[in-house]
Amino acid sequence: MRHFKCTNAFYKRFDKLSLRSKIMFLYFAVILVLINMLMVMSNNIIYNSYRKDYGISVLESAKQVAKNVEFRKDVYKRTLLHISFDGELIQRLSQKYEQYSDCWDTANYIYNSFSFIRDYLPEVQDFRIYHTNKTFIKDMGIIWMPDEHLIAGISSEEWFAEVMRSTTQPVWRFAYDPRKGNYVMILSSRLNSLTSSMEGCVCLVIKSKEIFSSIVDDSFSTHGEYYIVNEDGTIFAATDAKYVGVNIADTSLNHTIPENETEVLNIGGTDRFVAVQHLSDNWRVIILSSITQFQNKYTIIKFWFLAIMLIFTVLSGLVILMCLNKMFARLDQIGERMSYIMKGQFDVKVQKGGSDEISVLEEQFNLMTSRLNGLLQEVISAQNRQKEEALKVLEAQINPHFLYNTLGIIRWEALDMGNEKLCNLVDAMTTFYRRVLNKGKPIIKVRDEIEHVRAYVSIQQIRYRDVVQVKWDIDSEVLDFYTIKLLLQPIVENSYIHGMITSANARKLWISAKYDNDCIVYQVRDNGVGMSEAELKSVLEENGKNIGIGLRYIKEMIRHYYGDKGKFHVESEKGKGTTVTIKIPALSDEIPERSAMNV
Repeated sequence: MRHFKCTNAFYKRFDKLSLRSKIMFLYFAVILVLINMLMVMSNNIIYNSYRKDYGISVLESAKQVAKNVEFRKDVYKRTLLHISFDGELIQRLSQKYEQYSDCWDTANYIYNSFSFIRDYLPEVQDFRIYHTNKTFIKDMGIIWMPDEHLIAGISSEEWFAEVMRSTTQPVWRFAYDPRKGNYVMILSSRLNSLTSSMEGCVCLVIKSKEIFSSIVDDSFSTHGEYYIVNEDGTIFAATDAKYVGVNIADTSLNHTIPENETEVLNIGGTDRFVAVQHLSDNWRVIILSSITQFQNKYTIIKFWFLAIMLIFTVLSGLVILMCLNKMFARLDQIGERMSYIMKGQFDVKVQKGGSDEISVLEEQFNLMTSRLNGLLQEVISAQNRQKEEALKVLEAQINPHFLYNTLGIIRWEALDMGNEKLCNLVDAMTTFYRRVLNKGKPIIKVRDEIEHVRAYVSIQQIRYRDVVQVKWDIDSEVLDFYTIKLLLQPIVENSYIHGMITSANARKLWISAKYDNDCIVYQVRDNGVGMSEAELKSVLEENGKNIGIGLRYIKEMIRHYYGDKGKFHVESEKGKGTTVTIKIPALSDEIPERSAMNV
């Protein structure tokens, strides 16, 4: 029940908001819901994806470190192998010396040939050539013989025997040099000779920290920890110097980690990304990166993601607000124009502001106001016509009786004077006006319409002294059908007035009424002046400037009483004449005021 009341209270407050406020409320509600859903759904996806990418970056760092270490190892190996295969050096160390000058000459050769190594490789702490030729010297500089002395804390005899026995050349050995107080890598290689059994070797004593630590520091970008381990498991380079010289089996790093993969292991109570890369000579590069660093970076990414979403929400809200203001301004304009219509001003318009749904409303509003304004003008015109018709009805109540009496007086006067021609004219006029007035009825029989036209033609023949030859072709079977009155007389009148048949050479007029397939076909043809194509087009148009009152009346009456079944057609050619054809249904009963044919 309480929930129902809260819902009702919310709806009441919501209904009081303007449409603009409702749309903005719904927009921000939907956006916030979508953002929360997006955050919930994407959090794990982004976390796992970034964790995977971060692990790949740790692995790539391990690969880069391994690549750099391998490259530097290769430089030292090539240098050492180049010396160990030097033929002249081997030949000089293998020969038997009897003169001291010969020994001095060989020593000068050695110093001149190989003293550049320390300049070329500054990380080399010591360069030595060991031999077992009893006839040659040892100078304790570059030229040495294995005996009781130490090399980097190791007996030279023990070390020399180990190098000679090794099947792998060159030989790497990690050691601590107490004389220098640092850790070194001893790289040794036998002097190779196919012609002598003399034993000898070349060795480079390399400062381990300077070379390998600098290589790793330059390429390591994950801000974690690194360890480089030799073939017997001794750590000889590390981020923390306390691990240098310690066997990896004695540390928390003693895990089996597949190469080219990154795993998260708990090392020293902390979860870390661990990547391993194997090098030549069974060396390994181990890279550690704390998961805390990853989480800190992920937190920064999540913060920026939220900030971007917030900025997007605010900016999109502003854009929608601007669009809503524009849209509602157009709606307000329509509302303002509607108030004008309520005050009776129908000639108002709204400016179309685009091609959207509101523009359709604006267009329909303009069409509505135009239609209302047109209907208003029609009502005003109808009221004016109604007043005029009322006046005409009043006149019609007086004029017919007065007209017939006047024509009767003229006829009796003509008879007294013996003027038969004048009597015929009066009789034609009487017939003409009787058919025209017809007590206000618009429907007559065809015979009455033909009689009316004959009366009009008779009057015109008297007026123009029979200069026009009139030919009649009337089917007797159409005479008892019903028709609209005054269909033919205006057309015949146009032949006299506009067709100017009285001034033509042949001066002919054809009038016919035929029965054809349940239809009455009227046709009036003259050989008058005719019409051009432009004049004919203007006559046929509904509001053409050349259409007269008579033709407009005929077309409106045909449309009103017969609808699509009534036809009105005009043909004309300039200088040859005009033909007007009217086709209406043949009806034996009177046509009702509003014929069903018009539907």
